[in-house]
Amino acid sequence: MIRTNNHNNKENNYNKENNWHWFALHVRSNTEIAIVNMLRTKLDTNKYLAFIIVKEALFWEKGIPRLYHKIIFPGYVIVQTKSNADDVIRDIQPIVNISKSNIYKILSYDNGSSSNNIMLCKSEQAMWESLIDSDFFIRASFGIIEKGSLQVTTGPLIGKEDAIKKLNKYKSRAIIDVEFAGEFMEMSLVLKLLDNKPDSKSNGKSDKKPDKKPDKKPK
Repeated sequence: MIRTNNHNNKENNYNKENNWHWFALHVRSNTEIAIVNMLRTKLDTNKYLAFIIVKEALFWEKGIPRLYHKIIFPGYVIVQTKSNADDVIRDIQPIVNISKSNIYKILSYDNGSSSNNIMLCKSEQAMWESLIDSDFFIRASFGIIEKGSLQVTTGPLIGKEDAIKKLNKYKSRAIIDVEFAGEFMEMSLVLKLLDNKPDSKSNGKSDKKPDKKPDKKPK
């Protein structure tokens, strides 16, 4: 559990254009934020942008739900780049070599046997890009139950109703399948259901009490 706005930085230049690629670094847990800051200092910001993905999550305190921020992949830092794999190895490996106590390696799909397989596949990257905002946050989603079917009205889960495997409406939690570096896993996201029951004014009924009948006049 963490509470941080470290990634909310006005200098972020996150870009979803097709010529940007993602790769990941395996790092020591609890050093993710420090490593992001270090990489942003050492690397050319026109070519690289280090970040961590954080989601909004819920915990209950005396029966009251509270939002907090949670790193989705503890022990990993993601870097966005325009460079090809060979240039990434040339620029990043020296930093890894001098920071081995905190940065273990550049993540690879083939356990490091080839530098050509360090980039996350485009479909995987596109899935994460559809969930995060420009601050690398996965925000809470909101929705309603309409005629027995879930309809997400705001948030990153809009249009992803069919991808939701489980929905706990009492804990405001939706479970979806995600992929990271070729590994598939389940992830819970906040999905709050709103009350969409029509009010008394919209169901044709009136709250206005009928006028009291006048008393009969005495004869």
